[in-house]
Amino acid sequence: MSESEEKKEEKELRKGGREAPPPNETQPKIAFLSSFLMPLVIVGCVLSQFFGLLQLPFSEVMSWVIGGIIFFTGLLITAKWFILWHKEYKGQLITHGIYQLVRHPHYLGGVLFMFGLSLFFRSIVALSFSALYMFLIAIGIKEEEEHLIRQYGDAYREYMKRARWKLIPKVW
Repeated sequence: MSESEEKKEEKELRKGGREAPPPNETQPKIAFLSSFLMPLVIVGCVLSQFFGLLQLPFSEVMSWVIGGIIFFTGLLITAKWFILWHKEYKGQLITHGIYQLVRHPHYLGGVLFMFGLSLFFRSIVALSFSALYMFLIAIGIKEEEEHLIRQYGDAYREYMKRARWKLIPKVW
């Protein structure tokens, strides 16, 4: 494909003129990690709650309040992302709504969901798997952003300047 054809295709893609696979379909590793680690977080919560194994040294009330807030914030972010993504994505780069705050809100929602659940049930095991998930997501985000730069080119680079945070506002 010639350089002019590539530029034309890239421009058409950014406008939403043709369907492109969403980035999460290009990153099956992250989907696998989610489907593998989420059950482990739940198992860790069950072990802590029902068998009293490896519990964090917080009061139940404090863990319920803090964990509950983090958990429901993760659910809210995931719901906002899900609605926006399925309503508007047609191959174009989405940069408004929740995407104005962070470039990967779907991962942020999952991370908060897992950490919130871990704290709610005061589970050291679940918290460990949540931390592992966060670490692996960071690696996946790096790969996904490389893909998005190839897919959207300068449009994604400009978006990266406007939405500075990959996952956690004011942190990273």
